[in-house]
Amino acid sequence: SGDHNHLSLAIQKTIQTEFDLPDAMTEHLLSLPEVSELVSKHPKIFSTFVRAQYNQTQKWLENHNIDHVTIYRGMRMEKNSDFQPGIGRVLDMKLQPISSFTAVFREASGFADIESETKMPIILSVRVPRNKVFSTCRTGVGCLTEKEVTILGGEYKAFVVR
Repeated sequence: SGDHNHLSLAIQKTIQTEFDLPDAMTEHLLSLPEVSELVSKHPKIFSTFVRAQYNQTQKWLENHNIDHVTIYRGMRMEKNSDFQPGIGRVLDMKLQPISSFTAVFREASGFADIESETKMPIILSVRVPRNKVFSTCRTGVGCLTEKEVTILGGEYKAFVVR
């Protein structure tokens, strides 16, 4: 939904503007005029919606004395790419204005573990300061059963953990 759904993309675009994220990956947002039109028709609704989630999340994290979170992302990479994973390797990641991770390694593993002839599984770990956490599955968008955490986009260092 973060790549094709117009409403999801409008939220991505709003987050990029609201949180001033010039380094976020947004090439896919620029190609859909419907997204810009949707945001321009309802800017106050979108900005209020994203700001309320962020503020609620920050308050919850602060009340629980959480300064950083370690989160995981499972994915499958093309086997024929130049990328050669290795546990402990540090990667530069450029993320969308809001990107999904999980707080539980096992959940990330579920997203990565479907190996095929053309894809290889990989799990990345990122340590993120509280102010970069947009929402958790308890404070805003995010799947509760996946222990989802969404973070503000931009450039991050990620560690290959599997």
